[in-house]
Parts: sequence; C-alpha cells; structure tokens
Amino acid sequence: MKLEPIFTQSVDVKTNLRDTSLRFDEMNNNFKVMIRDMVSYKTVKEGSVVEGRVDNLNSQIKVLKECEIDLTKYLDKKKKKFPRF
Repeated sequence: MKLEPIFTQSVDVKTNLRDTSLRFDEMNNNFKVMIRDMVSYKTVKEGSVVEGRVDNLNSQIKVLKECEIDLTKYLDKKKKKFPRF
C-alpha cells in the first residue's frame, strides 16, 4: 500500500492525524489478517466467497478513502503554511 509507510512511519502524520492514523492501523491490520486467511484456501475463488468477505473489503475501502481525504487536507494545510513544502 502506498499509504502504509506514511501512516506507520511518519511521526508528523501520527502526531497530527492521530485518529486517522489509528483508523488506518486498524484497517491495515484487518487487511493483513484477511490476506493471511486467504492463503489457507486452495484457490482464490474459495477464499473470495467466504461469507462477509465482500462487506469487509468494502468497509476497508471506505476507511482507506477517508484516510486519503484526511491526509490530503492535512498536506494542503501544510502547503499553505509552507509554500515550498
């Protein structure tokens, strides 16, 4: 994920977007658990039709989009304060 290092390694983002970082961490951990579970199936199709899988993915996509929006807003504010940023 392109956002993973931003939300997991950036002290600035973790400090200033604390709630968003926590939501991202929870979503990221849920995604990793789901992927580990998917490996246990012989085929992608078997792992994909697990009850609740689509809802889980849609929920994670929603959180990811919200995190992207929050990050964009934060970076835009920084750009206004520091035009060369």
